[in-house]
Order: sequence, then C-alpha cells, then structure tokens
Amino acid sequence: MPSVAVVSRGPAHGATPVAVDADLTRFDIIAVDADRLSAVIRRVVREGLSAAILPLTGDPKQDARLIKKPPTPASSATLVVCDSGLAERQYGFSLGLGAFFHAADHSRAGGLRALRGAVAPVAATVVVDGHVIAEELTLAGASVSQRFPMKMKAPAPPGPGEFCFLWNNLDAGRLLSHAFALVRGKQMPSHRVGVSRRLTFDLAGTGYSLDGALHTAEVARVVSVTRGPDVRVCGAGTR
Repeated sequence: MPSVAVVSRGPAHGATPVAVDADLTRFDIIAVDADRLSAVIRRVVREGLSAAILPLTGDPKQDARLIKKPPTPASSATLVVCDSGLAERQYGFSLGLGAFFHAADHSRAGGLRALRGAVAPVAATVVVDGHVIAEELTLAGASVSQRFPMKMKAPAPPGPGEFCFLWNNLDAGRLLSHAFALVRGKQMPSHRVGVSRRLTFDLAGTGYSLDGALHTAEVARVVSVTRGPDVRVCGAGTR
C-alpha cells in the first residue's frame, strides 16, 4: 500500500496528517486541499520529490474514498501563475476568472445561492501570446487539459509548451442559449477557445480561482499564466 500524507484542514481519513512545510520525502502520495495545492506543487517541483499529488475535492465522503483508494498516478502538466500582488509563483492545473471565480466563491459559501451579478462583464485586459483580445470578460480560464469548469471544453488538447485558454463575454441569457456549442468547444465572436503559451490579465476589484483556491484582487494587479513542469497526479489534473 502506498504511504499517504494529508495536507489539509479536513480529516486525514486514516492517513498521516502533516503540515505543508513538513518532511514529505517519505510519502508516495500527498493528498492536499485547494488552499495548499499550489504550495505542495511548488515543493514537489523545487525539491524534485517523487511523490504523486492527490488533489482533494472538499467533499468529506469523496475525499475519504480518494485517500483510502487513490487513483493511479499519471503525468500532468502544470500552470505557473505569476501574480504581481504575490511574492511567490503559484502552481496549479486550472485557473478561472469572472463567472468561474464567482462560482467557486459561492460554492465555498455553501450551496448554490442566487448567482445574481456573477455572470456579468468584468473589466480586465486579456492578452493572449502578446495580442490583446479583449478589455472585458464574463468568464475566462486556463487549463492544462481540454476541460474547463461548467463542462466547457477546448476543441483540441494543448501541445508541448502550451495550455488551453478560454475567453467569453456572453451575457447570462446567451450563455445558456449557446450551452451546447460551448461544451463542444465551438468558437463564436464573443467566445474564444484554443491554446496559448502565455496568457496575461490586468484586473482589479475582482479575483481569480486556482483549482478552487480564491485570490481576490482589490487593487490593480497583473496575472500571467504559462505552462509549468510536469508532475505526477492521482486522477485528473483539473477540476
């Protein structure tokens, strides 16, 4: 049986609970919650740890099953997020802005209360590979795979050095009416999806989510996303 460390505020479910700065070299798998995922990936990358990462979902029953019977590890790319408001680089698998951020925030608050104002334009300069594509967004994201939250997807997987990106400026009504096209990865004038090597957002008064961890940007800041090194992950590398 693999040795499992749990880096989380939640229960360890029979595994070994450890702090994020503990010795992780003796574990085969590191199960980690959203708020500590970036720090654990950073340690795995910088220290060359061989342990596989098991992202926890926040659902106690599902996490208990994952910890007791972890999925088979597989290689996954990462995202490197450089935030001008933070001293350290952040690491993850899926980043979301606009409605993606608000959905994660409301989920944290407990249940789906009315998302009034969540699907609304957010002022943010969006730069894809050096080209400004928009000055506002309803939602946007980056992912190491074709999959995004809300079942949206890119039409093709990323190539070497790439990740998938999505930008959308549809209002709530059009977002629902075009749902079938969006989940199939179809391009539209107010919905762009594809691959990128560098994605940059200038934003203020809003925030972004990184695999469920929330980062609020009360003052203007620049957030850039590039593809990072591969790590071993138990299960999907994005949620």
